[in-house]
Amino acid sequence: IASTVGDFIASQHKIVFSPALANPLSEGSKPDAYLLVNHPMILDQPGEYYVVADSTTYRIYLWPRNTASLASSISVLDDSKPPAAFLATTTTSGNYLTIDGLTIRNAKTAFEWVKWSGSSNFKNVTLKNCTVQTINGSGFYMQYCDGAVIDNCQVSKSSGGYGIMVGVSNDAIVRNCTIDTIEKTGIYYAGNHTSQIIKNRVGNTGTHGNGITTYDQCADILIANNIVTTPHVSITMQNSANLTYFNNILYNSGGGA
Repeated sequence: IASTVGDFIASQHKIVFSPALANPLSEGSKPDAYLLVNHPMILDQPGEYYVVADSTTYRIYLWPRNTASLASSISVLDDSKPPAAFLATTTTSGNYLTIDGLTIRNAKTAFEWVKWSGSSNFKNVTLKNCTVQTINGSGFYMQYCDGAVIDNCQVSKSSGGYGIMVGVSNDAIVRNCTIDTIEKTGIYYAGNHTSQIIKNRVGNTGTHGNGITTYDQCADILIANNIVTTPHVSITMQNSANLTYFNNILYNSGGGA
């Protein structure tokens, strides 16, 4: 039987349940006890989280693993539309983070990393085996995130954004991802250095959407073993240097190869 913690009387070390619960059963020589779950007061180490839910929104409060203080570092994952389902800022310690197997639907931008002016770049964020469907922004939007890895993720049915956008970052990798039915460009690099786009499939980009793009002073980028099928331009580049293209398959589904 479960109940909600309605109050905590610190002077009496007393928890008040609402509605009230019967006395717990004892187990052998162990004292009577209740089990407390899903409350911020019981988070006692990095990596733990609790969930708040109502009829339309699920919000996860996460204590990041690389921080010591819960009060100064808690992050919020929220499925309400603006600004993003998962939003990390440089004030919420979005570093050294791995997200594996998360599905997001009906959001604006699904995953977003935002750097405030004057703060340091994010470092070593890995997103893998994630699925993004039916959004009206970008699937993954990451800027100033060194060592970002987006691996084996799927983005489909975006009505207003990029499939995957990584900007002003070093050592980024987008690999083994599938992007389909996107309003803008499938995979977009802007100002990245020593990065890779490898073994991805991109199809059905929108009216102002190319397949794979490297713009704004990208340098030392490997684009290899990708399959791009789009009615627009498969691969574009501008104001960038040392771009290596190898073994990509490009097909213009609008009528040409």
